[in-house]
Formats: sequence, C-alpha cells, structure tokens
Amino acid sequence: MTSTSALSLVFTILAAIPAAAQTGAITGIVYRDTANHPLAGVQVTIDGANRTTQTTSAGAFLISGLPAARYVIELRHVGFSPLVDTVVIAAGFPVNREYVMAQQAVTLGSVQTTEAKDRHVTQYDEFLDRLEHHNGGHFVDAAVLRKNASRRIGDLLTSLIPGLRLYQPLAGQQPSWEYVSSGRGQCNGPAFTCGGSTPCPVALYVDGLPIFSPGPSASDTRMVPDFSTYNTSDYAGIEYYAGGGSVPERYNSTNNSCGVLLLWTRKAVSPR
Repeated sequence: MTSTSALSLVFTILAAIPAAAQTGAITGIVYRDTANHPLAGVQVTIDGANRTTQTTSAGAFLISGLPAARYVIELRHVGFSPLVDTVVIAAGFPVNREYVMAQQAVTLGSVQTTEAKDRHVTQYDEFLDRLEHHNGGHFVDAAVLRKNASRRIGDLLTSLIPGLRLYQPLAGQQPSWEYVSSGRGQCNGPAFTCGGSTPCPVALYVDGLPIFSPGPSASDTRMVPDFSTYNTSDYAGIEYYAGGGSVPERYNSTNNSCGVLLLWTRKAVSPR
C-alpha cells in the first residue's frame, strides 16, 4: 500500500467521526522501514490524555476527541526501538504524521540501552524463579514456545491456560483483530459478582512494561491490543495470573481484576 492510499484510509476513518468543536485529532501512518512498508500492531500512546490505540494492517492509526493542547506521543512495538514525538492539537483540526520505526540493533550502543537491557534481564530472572516454584500462576516456558513457534499465540494461550478464551474486540470493523479474555465477565462491581458471558480482557505486560490495562467497560476497545500481530516465535516465556493475591506485586493493580498476562521476549533472556 502506498503512502497516499494509506493516508486516504486514515482520512476516510476520520470523516466518519462527528466533528467536536472543542477537540482535535491525530492521524498517522507507521512504517517498518524507509521503503514505506506499513507496520501493524504498533502501540500508539498519547501521554497526558490516557489514550492508546494500535496501528491497522495498513500501518494507520487515529486518536480523536483530544482537547486542544501539546501532547507527547509514544510509539512502541516488540523488536523496534520506541519512538517519541511532540504534537500540538488545535480544536477542529487533525494533525497528520508519518513515522518510520527502527529495528532494535543486536549490539548495545549506549549506557541507557544497557541499563534497560539489564532491567529486562533481571525481571526475566524473576520470571524464571516464579516458573521454578509455580507461585500461583500458569506458565509456558521457552521449550514449549519453540515447539509451537508456528502457532498463533492466541490459540496457544487458550489451549494451554484454563479460563482464557479469544474474542474479537472490533468484530464489526476488523474481524481479524483478536485478544484474550478471562473466564470472568467484565463488570464494575466486585470480582465475585462478574459473570462469564461478557469479555473480560486481561492486562498485558511485555518484558515488564505495561502494554494494556483494561478500562471499566469491555465496550471501550480503543486500547485493546491485536494478538493477530504477535508472533509466538518472538517469546521465551509466558505467565498468566487469574487475579487476586496470586499476581506478583509489581504487576498488581486495581484495573487487573480480569487477570494479568506477562510475555517475555527472547531479547530479555539471560544465561541461567
């Protein structure tokens, strides 16, 4: 898809949304290289506005309804270096951006990168300790992931971990978009009052970094990741906690009543 046609897709989406007099929007395309190959599944976050979305298969994203202000926008994708930009939103006007993300180098080029790597290694070692002692969670180790490298990660998770199931957050718009829900139903009351018929999306962390934390309503699909863009072969460990006291303290929060899923990429692996 060309840059022009991808941007046309963004404008088509934008045109379908009623204009709000006091808000603006940011639209954009994210590429994996300078040859303008689109990158799907990029996590796009507007700091200060608590807004997150993901790029489509065309690399396009849209975040609308933003009050006029200056914002920091952050882009993240497994295997690529994070990208940060500053945008100024004006009421009634969309801001258009194009970004090229750089794949992370194998060698470590700075003290800052080394420190980040060390942090991930330390947290992966903590995962190995939990795996060894099976402290209240469900675990998938590197050997199982290698054996099932060609399987979709959503199918693998639901086949190995009791209570997890796949659902389509955007079934009417993007039927290929899928994520995992726990057996609990999404609700605003105590966890024990939830039923199992409504999707209850789990919180997601990758290499210890928060990627997704569910809101109070399962109908809010703006931030739900697309597991169809996640490759099983990229990961060296997975752990899932149904909630409550079983969740490791650093990953336990009030928004994680549907469960917590931790993915550990192969780059986080250290010799043991």
